[in-house]
Amino acid sequence: MGAEEIPPTEEDWCKAIERFCFFRYLESSDAFERAKKLPGLLESEATTIYRLADRLERTGQLDFDLEALSSIGLETRLRELGYSDEIDSCFQTVDFLIELPEQVAETPADLRVLAAFIHDAADVAQTLLDLYLDSIALIRRMSDEPTTTGAFPSVSGWWIIDATDRWGSSIATIARKLAEHHVYPDPSDVGVLTFQDLVATWEVILKKVRSRARSRGSQNEDEG
Repeated sequence: MGAEEIPPTEEDWCKAIERFCFFRYLESSDAFERAKKLPGLLESEATTIYRLADRLERTGQLDFDLEALSSIGLETRLRELGYSDEIDSCFQTVDFLIELPEQVAETPADLRVLAAFIHDAADVAQTLLDLYLDSIALIRRMSDEPTTTGAFPSVSGWWIIDATDRWGSSIATIARKLAEHHVYPDPSDVGVLTFQDLVATWEVILKKVRSRARSRGSQNEDEG
């Protein structure tokens, strides 16, 4: 914190709020466990497709239903494995599904392109997970009472404050942006809070998070 202030674009805000929502979601233990498994699942898919491409090139035949490799086919399998919430929320870990072809051409080259694409998606999922874990590690180092197990509460709140502090954003601005993107502190607030009430609620929450983050950050610098 305290870095040079850079005015954010609307795209910057969209990315920051998307990351904030994803981190909030990971604060659920079930979601976190699924997130840990996703890179491996996608890498396994990519490996299978590479092998299919090699078999097709070697034998000229492919005893496999290519519909299973389409966007609908892969989305169906991920939903069956419990990733419906991630897909419905359009999280970055699964938004690659939008770019998958509806039909896969039966050629080694096309299969390898698809395999490489899913491999890259696995890398993205792992990168986001690593960023979340790095945030937890940073918070623990700055904490008054470091822990060795379990996640620090509100990694998402800490992250959005740290990210927007670099822009010099006020609490009021962050709160308004969250409200504009229809982000609610609690699902039960949907349809209950007015826009102004939603902004005010986020301001109260964010003030507490920023105060705690800055006090711990200052303490950490003094100790260093």
